[in-house]
Amino acid sequence: MDCVQFAGHLDLSEHSSRIAGVTGPFRGVVQAKRKGVAELSGRYMRVWLDNGYGVVVCEPYDADGETGNRPLTLVPVRHIDGYGETMWRTAYQDGECVRDGEAARMVAVDGPDGIAAGVRVLDALSALDGHVMRAVLRDAA
Repeated sequence: MDCVQFAGHLDLSEHSSRIAGVTGPFRGVVQAKRKGVAELSGRYMRVWLDNGYGVVVCEPYDADGETGNRPLTLVPVRHIDGYGETMWRTAYQDGECVRDGEAARMVAVDGPDGIAAGVRVLDALSALDGHVMRAVLRDAA
């Protein structure tokens, strides 16, 4: 399953009424390489909840710079209020932004059981206070 299909499954999950939008696919860096923290880059989608939190579904690049039959990686994210949809930071499941030099919480998922893991990440993020993401996505269009 690729990141587009996985994001579609999350969009149709029990959180469908809370999902404000799905954006992508994009190619690039999800988390930059820093001291002691590996870079995560590849093709990815963002699934946004209505509270400004969401999850990046990434197909990581391999050593040759290609995506392939590898597990997807889920990374919780938090939109930066006051900016367009493209401004976000990796977040912990408690909603706090990841501080410089620390690794984001990443969940490797593979196969049908991976959807349940994605739904669990959305469960935790949907309980957080945030801001109205639907308006941000509407303004970006």
